[in-house]
Amino acid sequence: MKKMQNSAVKEFEQYHQIKILQNWKNAERCVEILAIFHKKLRFAMGQLQEDDFHKNPTVAIVFQLINRIYEQINGGISCICTKNHASSEVLSRTAIESSVNVLFFLKDETDSKVFSWLKKYIDEDMEHISDWEKSLTTQEEKDVHLPRIQTRRMLNEYKKDFVQEYIEQVKNILNIDENFFLPKKILKRFQEVGHETTYHTVYTRLSATTHLNAEDTISYMMAKISGNKELELQIGLEASAFSEFMQIYALFFYGKVVEQFYFKYATQTDHEIAQSIDELLSIMNSIGAEWDW
Repeated sequence: MKKMQNSAVKEFEQYHQIKILQNWKNAERCVEILAIFHKKLRFAMGQLQEDDFHKNPTVAIVFQLINRIYEQINGGISCICTKNHASSEVLSRTAIESSVNVLFFLKDETDSKVFSWLKKYIDEDMEHISDWEKSLTTQEEKDVHLPRIQTRRMLNEYKKDFVQEYIEQVKNILNIDENFFLPKKILKRFQEVGHETTYHTVYTRLSATTHLNAEDTISYMMAKISGNKELELQIGLEASAFSEFMQIYALFFYGKVVEQFYFKYATQTDHEIAQSIDELLSIMNSIGAEWDW
């Protein structure tokens, strides 16, 4: 086991051409657990037979989405290892939101949900194209943008036909609920997968970085005005710890996605996945205790 763990860290460093940040004590273990989850995901996918793909026509799409989350977490860990903690928070938020969406897909009626997700993009893309055209006010803008808008419309129509044909083919085999619509608000999806408190305590906090709200600025202003240098340093250290904590939280969610995929398609549970998820919870609890969160 130790040899596999060391190999995971070495492969991570070689692939990203960076060294694990030495003063982040959880870095190596995060990389090792990430490798465990990814290995389990590939194993579950490899267990599927041809008939399984007929029974679960969107399984390859879900698998690809989970691989995206894997890349997002890789990127977040890389950011922290290169001392770009604020950037890691954006990737943590993205990975958590992506994980919640995939958990929502996997919960039940996966194929109907995935097809609704595909059609939702087509509809929203066309709406965006129409808004883009309406925004043009000068002839100069129209000369530049209208040819591109026409191309986008053609591509949209092609994608729409492609997706609908795909759905029609699947409908010959499975009963697909074409009237299913994805919840518009991400909060609803958090609720559906049993993580509403995570939305309020984690997701909205990470949104501060994405939307550049004033939370961090106010904290630093208060510390600066107080003239307390020790407090300023403490805020900086806590901000770094928060970024690392959220990266571990994103990895935890990735593990939950892999666990659900494994259970749904490999039709079994896996002790190592569950053990690794529990270990991440333990690490987060220790960080929370250290900072009185």
